[in-house]
Amino acid sequence: MSTTAEVRTVTIGRQPVRVAIRRGQNEPGQPPRVPLLLINGIGAHLELLEPFVRELDPAIEVIRFDPPGIGGSPSPARPYWFGGLCKLIASLLTELGYGQVDVLGISWGGGVAQHFAGFQGSRCRRLVLVATATGTVMLPARPSVLRHMVTPRRYLDREHLQRIAGQIYGGLARIDTEETAAAMHDDNRGGSLSRGYVYQLAASAGWTSVPFLRLLRQPVLILAGDDDPIIPLANAKLMKRLIPDSRLHVYHGGHLALVTEAADLAPVVDAFLAAPLTASRRVQAGPARSPRGGLRSSRPRIRDRRDGPSTRRHRPRRARHPAAGGGPGRRPGCARRPWSRSARSAVRARPGREGGRVPGAAPGRTVRPGSGGGTRRTWPGRGRTTGAARWTARRPWPTDPAGPRPCAAPAAIAGRRARGRPRRPRAGLRAGRRRGGP
Repeated sequence: MSTTAEVRTVTIGRQPVRVAIRRGQNEPGQPPRVPLLLINGIGAHLELLEPFVRELDPAIEVIRFDPPGIGGSPSPARPYWFGGLCKLIASLLTELGYGQVDVLGISWGGGVAQHFAGFQGSRCRRLVLVATATGTVMLPARPSVLRHMVTPRRYLDREHLQRIAGQIYGGLARIDTEETAAAMHDDNRGGSLSRGYVYQLAASAGWTSVPFLRLLRQPVLILAGDDDPIIPLANAKLMKRLIPDSRLHVYHGGHLALVTEAADLAPVVDAFLAAPLTASRRVQAGPARSPRGGLRSSRPRIRDRRDGPSTRRHRPRRARHPAAGGGPGRRPGCARRPWSRSARSAVRARPGREGGRVPGAAPGRTVRPGSGGGTRRTWPGRGRTTGAARWTARRPWPTDPAGPRPCAAPAAIAGRRARGRPRRPRAGLRAGRRRGGP
């Protein structure tokens, strides 16, 4: 099928790309429409979408191209990924003099369109996804359909396409296979199709758009058929739930309805592209980007200290006892802990303690200097601390400088300590050593 658009070859870097541009015919006094970029399916040349282009509003300027290795574009030197192809498309638009465009992708081209809208968001105003899915994470087709999609034989053998068109494309292809075969084989340039087809398969291997679909800020129109054997309808419903600003239009047809039923779908796409944008959408159509270059969520960012002083009122903490490091001259909530070195010095210098002894202490108990009133007991002739010292008071309460912390020892140990007798060693201890000790 021939095209009436302007066809030429543009070289981007070292890669020649075949491009077709249909100039927009604006009416006098009307503002120009945003150009529309079409990304075709796997193995398809730009002439395949000619019926759809003819049904669009003549005021819309339409841009089509052949991916590397397909149609009139030579095969690249090495395989590519979706990221590299999107950079090539962005450079192509810059070379042609276009800034922001609307993007429509069908089937395999729908995956490229999702990637372009996600990572080249400033160049994409609105997005139209036709008969496409989210990549690897999707509801796949039946194995009997997938085995025909692995090879480009349907583009090279017309009789083979007529036999399988209804099985893999559905819709009107089940009734009239001759029209589908004519649309896919007229002016088909399949010189290097086999190599380019393999590169297209490799570019989509392992790719999925599920992680960044929620970050898309462009308005999105999803077109899906109820009789599409390649892309089941459940995939379109999944994208509708993942994309925030999206709408789903289900038509009665198959995978190639954009070509065979262009008169019915072109007005739907035209009405979506002509609808006015809201004020928030005019500010920034693409997704926000973090300082490192990746995508950033549109949710409100958590307040950071670099944002300046906060207006939130904080309740100050209660000041501690002067012996614990609080008191005048220190900001509330920043008092030192009661077991800090300054706190022990304050307790040791408190009036009522002379020579390291606490008035009223039991005979035989010594006060460890700087311990805040803690006691220790040693066995005669051995400088070893008994287990009863674990239950003695370590330091007084900060709010009661004169009194020690209550003893938490069991009743038996507390009674022996009150009578002034040391704790009896357990059986098995020899010469003050525990069993198994050094």
